[in-house]
Amino acid sequence: MFILQGNSLLNLATSESIPRTPPSDPIKALEILGGNIDDDFLFLLPSDDGDGYVLKGFVTCFPAGFNTKEKFGLKLRDIHKPVPGYKEKLEKSMDRFFDRIEVGRIVLRANWAITTHDRLYAASGGNHLYEGEEVEKEDIDIDNVSQGFYSGRVWTDQVPDLAQNRAADVAPTPEDESFGLLV
Repeated sequence: MFILQGNSLLNLATSESIPRTPPSDPIKALEILGGNIDDDFLFLLPSDDGDGYVLKGFVTCFPAGFNTKEKFGLKLRDIHKPVPGYKEKLEKSMDRFFDRIEVGRIVLRANWAITTHDRLYAASGGNHLYEGEEVEKEDIDIDNVSQGFYSGRVWTDQVPDLAQNRAADVAPTPEDESFGLLV
């Protein structure tokens, strides 16, 4: 899919030349990343107060049930506040997971979502059910799933060496919900 050409990579699918040296503008760097790799990237950094991790940057072209822009700048625990049992069962283990990541070490982390629609961009919700909400019962014939569109989305993230240098604060613009950076 990519060919090394001098100081750049050639994307064979788009014929775009990608610089091997990242641009100084962090939003441009995120645009290049999101335009050439079909994964979502959410960058968590230690919070300034040392208590947990904060969403400081993202490229989310395929959100599965929430608007990343609304979670921007929040701690991991606040992002997951609506998740039943997160505080009691997952909060400490998630913080430990991120505490143990070493610079230069590749870490794989898998996420998944089940949808009952065919929208790849689902920032408006529709994938979550909260306590007390009523559900419209659907008849699903497992032998004939072509009755409706049911999809499973699975993705695996590689957490590589993240830059130690911090750039200027850059926030997502009101009209752009796919990119954001605050470091």
